[in-house]
Amino acid sequence: MTLADESGYGGLTRRWLLAIVAACTVGIEPGVARAQDTDDLRFYFGIRVGPYFIEKEPLPGLEIKDPKRNVTGISAGVNFNRYFGVELSGDYTFHTLQVPGMKLGEYGTFSLIPQLRLRYPLLEGRLTPYVLGGAGVGFNQFNDQLPEAAAVKVNTQTAGAVFSVGGGIEYFVANNVALGIEAKYMISRAHEIEVEGLVERGKADLDAVLLAGSIRLLFPETPAVRQSDRPYPGRKRLYIGGRMGAAIPIHSEISDGIEWTPSHNEVSSNLGVNRLLGAIVGLNVGDYWGVELVAQGFTPQLALADTGQRFGKFAVYSFIPQLRLRYPFFGGQVSPYFLAGVGLAYGEFTHQKPFGLEVEPVGGTGYAVGASAGVGVDYFVARNIAVAVETNYLYARIPGFFIRGQPQTINADSVLASLNLRIYFPEGGPLWGR
Repeated sequence: MTLADESGYGGLTRRWLLAIVAACTVGIEPGVARAQDTDDLRFYFGIRVGPYFIEKEPLPGLEIKDPKRNVTGISAGVNFNRYFGVELSGDYTFHTLQVPGMKLGEYGTFSLIPQLRLRYPLLEGRLTPYVLGGAGVGFNQFNDQLPEAAAVKVNTQTAGAVFSVGGGIEYFVANNVALGIEAKYMISRAHEIEVEGLVERGKADLDAVLLAGSIRLLFPETPAVRQSDRPYPGRKRLYIGGRMGAAIPIHSEISDGIEWTPSHNEVSSNLGVNRLLGAIVGLNVGDYWGVELVAQGFTPQLALADTGQRFGKFAVYSFIPQLRLRYPFFGGQVSPYFLAGVGLAYGEFTHQKPFGLEVEPVGGTGYAVGASAGVGVDYFVARNIAVAVETNYLYARIPGFFIRGQPQTINADSVLASLNLRIYFPEGGPLWGR
């Protein structure tokens, strides 16, 4: 399975969360008084990834080729007290629809559900089981129709009601960081699908079970931590995190006779950008400088420059070690920074569209030097958590692509704009220790 088989973004998100979970569990010291759920009103943001199980035959004659896939979820909410809270939860997954003897294309679903969350902290607040439930809306989109189904028309309803019920358990590894496991049953039966001439229009049974590992970040920190004299991160502080944003190729024509178009989803299409996701691992070496490794990816669609006909996608990934120079203000709570580095860029043609048959042979992969330079500013929302706004210039000229059998180089030079999250560890000792 290639990176592109995971659509790039899901793979990067899963690796980011797994890296955070693995790092957070190293050096955990049971009984750290500040690592606990509390009775304070606190806001939170969470990320989830895990397997997703769906009905294999949602309609007579229509099948889901891959009823087990991975789901990526986010949530934002507020704990009103020790036992009760509310959140807005979003989960995304996609599958391949097929009829007997023919794959049709991808069917993606994004559910957005307001949920009630009831908790009962145990072990002095370190361990918190909870139940949740809610009702919301699911947004669906059929895209990336495969060449073998070019003559088939697939009609889908774009939105419908969805419901959720489930529960989970979390362990606080810091006063504002909790790792957890969550199971949720999604009821989704309001979405209509029709494959003209093959499957009659009907309401598809898209009920699914979601199992996910999670990380939840809570704000503000507990009163005891806020009143302490712990400084914001300085030298010898390891951090991990992720980034989400937009990528805009510098050149409208990124190869001879080939232009890029935005990622095929509502947000990217409307904004004219490509969705960018990435993971970060870094170290503050001194008071004013450090190093970090950034892995990131985006996937523009390719089209013929003279006709605008889209024929596939080209996934662009970069893995770049960078030097980061920063200058902290306000006791370290705000840190503008400059960063630059040279590393590896990788590209891969993927998701060939029906028109791709007209330009065959088409495809290819390639490696090249990747370089990046940019600026940003960290703002510490807690002593160990920073959010940042960052913009970069990515240099990447990737060979190995061919169209109609002719080799070409993809000019993937791009401007990247992102919102970053960095989670810091202490200078030695147990995780966020005393």
